[in-house]
Amino acid sequence: MGIWHTDTIDLRTRGVMRRISAMAPRAKKAIHNLNRRATFAGDDLDWPFQHLCDRVRGRRGAAAPRLQILILHQRVAPRWLAQLNTPLASRDVDVAVVAVNGLPGLDHADMMYCLAEGFDCLLLEAPVNWTDRHYQGREAEIASLLGAGERIILYRSDSHLRHALQVVGLAEGPAVPRRERVFSPNAVANRREAVACLAAVLSEPVTSEVPLPHGAPYGGVEIAPDKCSFCQACAWICPTAALSITDNGAGLRFDETACVQCGLCASVCDPAAIRLQPRLRVGADGPAATFEVTLEANG
Repeated sequence: MGIWHTDTIDLRTRGVMRRISAMAPRAKKAIHNLNRRATFAGDDLDWPFQHLCDRVRGRRGAAAPRLQILILHQRVAPRWLAQLNTPLASRDVDVAVVAVNGLPGLDHADMMYCLAEGFDCLLLEAPVNWTDRHYQGREAEIASLLGAGERIILYRSDSHLRHALQVVGLAEGPAVPRRERVFSPNAVANRREAVACLAAVLSEPVTSEVPLPHGAPYGGVEIAPDKCSFCQACAWICPTAALSITDNGAGLRFDETACVQCGLCASVCDPAAIRLQPRLRVGADGPAATFEVTLEANG
């Protein structure tokens, strides 16, 4: 085993959506972290690990490709770095070690990108801060559900990292088969579309709809016409215009491709007529991305 690349990447400069300054008290909890969700689901397309993945794809082109492991950490001069060759010295394993400024900002799309573009396993240092650790764990869970499986490991200490390296090194061989590039960063219009494409690369077989945990930035809503009073509050408060009034003014239109699952619509709906459905449509056979509901005022 050997370290073939070390690098430093800065994620602190990523743009985020401005928080909504004025909102109903009931909506304040729902808007928490909306800036992060909108960044992931919207048009902000940056791939900070692209140059690294281009290199690893070249290494995988060898006749007998070696297991490729990516370690992302934030601490300065980690103690385990000098002894990294020891645990798996006899294994055909290559390791890339990258120090990431702003590592808690790493999202599921970044994780999926690294795995879809050539790395077999991602070892990710868990933040010390509980809030950042919870957020990072949720992003790793989303990536796992969208095809990454058990190839993402969050390590909490030097000893945990060494143990993870030993476990990963016992794999029979590279988890990602050698193939031509099937994901092009320049061929997608937004981050949601990119994640759907990455999920199609990582998932076998490809499913048309992937259920996601609460807090994921993708999904739809279910509207109960018999409960809706057609107050239109949901349409007015929606920060991405995923919910809007129909052209004839007699109903609601929903565009799933714009929804970031912030929950504002459900939080201001007094009759509780709206229910979030976190999911990602990967193929064309999934549920309709846009629908309209004709409503009449109840009560």
